[in-house]
Amino acid sequence: MKPLLRLPLLIIIMLALSVAGCLSAEGTAPGGPGADLPSPSPSPGVSPEAGVTVETPATTGPGLPTVPSTAETADVLFFWGTGCENCEEARPFVEAMARTHPSLRFESIDIYASEENAARYYEVNRALNVTPRGVPEVIVAGSALFGDEEIRKGLPAALRTIEKGGSGRSG
Repeated sequence: MKPLLRLPLLIIIMLALSVAGCLSAEGTAPGGPGADLPSPSPSPGVSPEAGVTVETPATTGPGLPTVPSTAETADVLFFWGTGCENCEEARPFVEAMARTHPSLRFESIDIYASEENAARYYEVNRALNVTPRGVPEVIVAGSALFGDEEIRKGLPAALRTIEKGGSGRSG
C-alpha cells in the first residue's frame, strides 16, 4: 500500500477502535503495538482443537474478499485485535462456540496484525452495508455482532439457524 494511502486508513482504524473502547487515550492498543496501528504483532496461538483458524496476516491476494467469497471459506468471521480487552473477553466464548459447532467453519482475524486484515475488516463491513464500530465483531449469517455482550446473545441463535439450513455458507 502506498504511504499516502496508509495514513488515512490508520486514522480511520484508530477512530473506530477508540470509539469501541479498544484504544487508550494515548491512541495505542492497550498492551499492543504503538500508534502505528495496524502493525505486525505476534498473534496469540489458538489451539487446533478450538476449531478456530487464526489468519495473521491475511492470505488473500490483491482482490480483498467480499461477503460472498467469505461465505465460501467460513461460516463465522471473528474480527479482534491483539491487546483489546473487550476482544479478550469475547474470544473464549467464540472459541467455545467453534468447539460445540464442529460442522461450521470459524475464522479468527486479528485486525491489528496487518493492513490486509484491517482492510478486510472494512471490506466485509462495507459489503454488508454495516458501519464498523470496532472490535470484537462477529460476522455470521449476513449479520454483524459487535461487542462481547451482543456476540454472546446473538451468536448461538445464528449458529443454530445456519445448522438448520438458514443463511450461511452455500453448498
